[in-house]
Amino acid sequence: MHVVALFLFIICFSITPLTVNGYQSTELMAGPSIGSLEFHTGMSLDDQIASLQNDEIDIVSNCFDTGEYDLVNTDKIVVHHVPLDHYWYLTINCRKIPFNMTAFRRAIAFALDKQHIAEDMLEGKAIPLDSCVPLTSPWSIDGMNDYDYYTSEIKAANDSLDSIRIQDIDNDGWRELPDGQDFTVNIEIASSSYAAIQIARAVRDSLRLVGVNASTIETWEDILSRLYFHGDYDIVLLMSSSFQDIYDVRWLGYEFWSQYANWPYYNYPNFKNLTYDSWRHQLLHATDYESVYEAATEMQKILIYECPIIPIVEYLQSTAYRKDKFEGFVCSPRGGVANWWTNYLVRQRSEQMRLVGGTLRWGLQEQIDDFNMFHTTTIETWTACASFGLATEFYDSLLKIAWDGRIMPWLAESFTILTHQDDARVPEGNTRFIFKILDNATWSDGSVITASDVVYTLLFYYETKDHPFHRSTQNLTSVYAPRENVVYLEFNTESYWHIYSVCLLPIMQKDVLEQIRSIGWDDWAPDPTSDNFVTSGPFVVSNVSDNLLVMRPNLQYFRGLHSVPTNATTPPSMDGQSPFVFILIIGMSAAVVMILLLIEVGSFLKSSHRTSLLKRVILSRLVCQTASFAASPFGTLAYR
Repeated sequence: MHVVALFLFIICFSITPLTVNGYQSTELMAGPSIGSLEFHTGMSLDDQIASLQNDEIDIVSNCFDTGEYDLVNTDKIVVHHVPLDHYWYLTINCRKIPFNMTAFRRAIAFALDKQHIAEDMLEGKAIPLDSCVPLTSPWSIDGMNDYDYYTSEIKAANDSLDSIRIQDIDNDGWRELPDGQDFTVNIEIASSSYAAIQIARAVRDSLRLVGVNASTIETWEDILSRLYFHGDYDIVLLMSSSFQDIYDVRWLGYEFWSQYANWPYYNYPNFKNLTYDSWRHQLLHATDYESVYEAATEMQKILIYECPIIPIVEYLQSTAYRKDKFEGFVCSPRGGVANWWTNYLVRQRSEQMRLVGGTLRWGLQEQIDDFNMFHTTTIETWTACASFGLATEFYDSLLKIAWDGRIMPWLAESFTILTHQDDARVPEGNTRFIFKILDNATWSDGSVITASDVVYTLLFYYETKDHPFHRSTQNLTSVYAPRENVVYLEFNTESYWHIYSVCLLPIMQKDVLEQIRSIGWDDWAPDPTSDNFVTSGPFVVSNVSDNLLVMRPNLQYFRGLHSVPTNATTPPSMDGQSPFVFILIIGMSAAVVMILLLIEVGSFLKSSHRTSLLKRVILSRLVCQTASFAASPFGTLAYR
């Protein structure tokens, strides 16, 4: 046994490159590997599905409702189900008796059968959800607790009600309040949809099963007004597209903060909890990821336990692509495989280690007639790398959101975050980011990307008041470059979250921005095939026609196959080893990984607290991750 363990250790160690900032070196230099990108534009979703089946495109860019098309997984087409950030939830008025009792609110959650709603009532188009941070978010802890509310637990619901002496005292079939008064729970519906009415009735029936007299009210004229201004209600069923952003969860510090229990438009449930409030400062003002993640985790745990709102189900969407010619497709937290990273990492299928070339074909619903990215881009759409936008192919940023939602250095080789506590030269209450720019970063014309370009770009966004990125820079107090490869950014608050505002903004060449200043950003109309269209992304435009956009790899790209970042380590040398031996090692390692994965999956499938839909989604994620694993040059992409 020890010999086997030692053998496995040697195998794994022999092929695993060192890591940089938590990401392995092979993925930093992984692409692009394809010969060209084709975007077939102006295609309806029906056209895209038909073209995918007819081998006319490789990727359907639009996600579609699960079950909408009769597409099944084959040896040529893959269909993945990924969560959508839209979900149904109950908001409960914590100001009223008995809703001010945690045990009563938890009884509602225990009695509710979310699995039945997702699988039967919504025909498998949704998945049970417990956290208000949806599964699409890398910050979500849904399913990570040692308990859940996915299925109906009638005994737990009854026990919870009995513990606060809400019992059927007069034997009329309905429970009374501890003082003996009768009460009725009114479930109001803030939507006229058929699904909303059905879900509300399911909540009503669940409460009746545990002896609580409940009814639904299918009117919605003034419900939102009462929620906005903290008027009277019992329970309201709402649809959320997540409260704010799946990447930036600062909203946890506002939506349920005790001081906002009377503040218009916030804290619908009028929730007050001092322990929850105690994590708020760390969430909003810590400057390291670990502390922020801890706060977000603990705040979600409190909300899941206290149930001021009860998420019910999160909708699913489907994404589809062909796998007969290419491999290495990756799933992002939002939007499935139709994302920037797929273009960057995908390669032709081959038994060889890496085969460069081939044309990856996309279907796009939109027509492309404007290459001024400022017309259609905000920071929210820019950072949502899964909501694919062509502008993200043209311009890079200091940091980048990886396919799994994590932040990674990109134009920056490394970065440091400092406060006054770390360095007395930083003013109290401020945060200073220090970025070291990659030495080999270049524009598409071959010129070097410098710290001056970064400074000029951010100042342009800051000074241009009507620019769509201006709002993201409002906490920026200074930006300067003491050296040509170092940039200092300083903000007037202490917060990790400045990463998601300024540090992900696209950086442009100083000369191009000077032209834009003279023209006006709104009137800028670049020709993407012109030599004056200087970009930094992995692809450049080679041809534009009415319904076709063709892009080719940017040969100057600093993270391309020809270029090794200065902060990356190279994979282990093959000198002295035969290719057969090296491939054999990789094959054996992959087999070991797959065996362990199958064991883990088998154990997972036996667990009783997960629903079959959740299993399918998580297994779908595993498949995506396994495909991504194989996409790297040596099969060593790192995942959380």
